[in-house]
Amino acid sequence: MLETALKFRRVFSGLSLPDGEDLNDNERPPEPEDWEKVERLVLFLGGFYLLTKRISGSHYVTANKGLGEIASMYDMLNNWEQSEDLNFQAMAIAMKKKFDKYWGDVDKMNKFIYVALLLDPHSKMVIVELTLTDMHGPEKGTKLANDVKEFAYSLFEEYRKMYATSNIPDCGDNMSMDIDNSKGVGSDYVRKLKERAKRLKGTSGYAISELDRYLNDQLGPEEEEQDALTWWGKNGQRYVILNRMARDILAIPLSTVASESAFSTGGRTLDPFRSSLTPKMVQALLCTQDWLRAKEVPIVDVEENLKELEEIEKEVQRGESNDVDDEVVFVDSLV
Repeated sequence: MLETALKFRRVFSGLSLPDGEDLNDNERPPEPEDWEKVERLVLFLGGFYLLTKRISGSHYVTANKGLGEIASMYDMLNNWEQSEDLNFQAMAIAMKKKFDKYWGDVDKMNKFIYVALLLDPHSKMVIVELTLTDMHGPEKGTKLANDVKEFAYSLFEEYRKMYATSNIPDCGDNMSMDIDNSKGVGSDYVRKLKERAKRLKGTSGYAISELDRYLNDQLGPEEEEQDALTWWGKNGQRYVILNRMARDILAIPLSTVASESAFSTGGRTLDPFRSSLTPKMVQALLCTQDWLRAKEVPIVDVEENLKELEEIEKEVQRGESNDVDDEVVFVDSLV
């Protein structure tokens, strides 16, 4: 609204022309200093608006954007705290307190936010470490990065146990078979030994994990333009287990709050309609909220439809109760 008002600044200035009547101070058009405040407010809120839009999407992956958006907000607030404009500085300080409340204690943060960025082929561990050191300093940032890497490896190991057990060859049986076949062969022993060693390298104790290969591999020129989902769709066969891990983690939505509700200055008001819904209806709305948001159905239309459905439901219930009463009367007459 403020951004739109700025486009019509000259129209508002026309309202200041004298018309022969005294105007109340509260009804005067905006003065030049008022417009300067509006410009700063648009700049301040614009960053949060764009951030909210990016992390509240439901048609694309948001999990891998979490840490980057948090770091961007942190940097933005730090810069605004140094502003020469006292009003701007006061807003930044107040917002920084809210930021520290939710994101200041890194020990309480969900580590999946870091792992999701690690599983973005454009970022990997390098971006995770740089982001953490920028936010928390070299010493603490490096320690946090090591903790994230350790957590990622432990998580990968859990996935390996779940999905790779059936693919690991039984080296004991193959070894005994090769020994039996190598009896009397002589010159074939070295070849068979190499084959056994090759199979042994496929086990967890000898193999370089997919996570190691993924972190060390470099993106090609064409891959630089691909988003995370497209990249994993084309390279999933190279990292079979890690692909499953990425599928599960990248599917986690970064925000479960609607974009129009985030950073709202108003309270969460329950009108009579929302507060009187039955548990079944609330559950139905929660389960279908993505569909409703995707179609951009106005809440007024939804409210009207639900009222009609409630009336139909009441009529059905009254009809069922009348049927029961008729059955009771019929039974009494027989008795």
